[in-house]
Amino acid sequence: MPALVVLALIGLSLAWRFTALGQYVQLDAMVARAEAMRKSRAALLAAPLLFVVLSLLLVPITLLRATTVIAFGPILGPIYALVGSTVAALVGYEIGRHAGGPAFQRFAGPRVERIRARIAGGGVLAMAALRLVPLGPFTFVNAACGAASIQRRDFMWGTILVMIPVLILMALAVSLVPALAGTVLPMA
Repeated sequence: MPALVVLALIGLSLAWRFTALGQYVQLDAMVARAEAMRKSRAALLAAPLLFVVLSLLLVPITLLRATTVIAFGPILGPIYALVGSTVAALVGYEIGRHAGGPAFQRFAGPRVERIRARIAGGGVLAMAALRLVPLGPFTFVNAACGAASIQRRDFMWGTILVMIPVLILMALAVSLVPALAGTVLPMA
């Protein structure tokens, strides 16, 4: 069974990269769909739900955050992205936690044990430091943290602690780049 899961995930990753599915995860296409969703009253609930679904489908979390900040603007965009990323992280964590260490260990190999060893006793700051290291896809890291029995509180606060500055920088970029377009940036 774990081999089938691994094959399915590899197949999904390859499909995003090398088939027509890839057109759905291009920034321009995602921003256009998100801007259409922005006009809906359901956007407040739909954005976090889409983060969860798309992160489980291995769409890169950075792409989801950038799309949200661009589509919803420098105020609501980071808020929606923070809520969506946090909910998606928690869902991934719970999947790993409920799959259990031994089952997930067979699936993820020694990576779970390395994560456990790095975080053991380090709390929120250790989790934040772990988030700064690109260990793998967002969903896999979340699940590995759950399987490694990292305390949920440390996991969530460490994750949020790293996300906030990134989202602030994205919001600043969305605000400043159009304003600079006619002054400092060369015109195309």
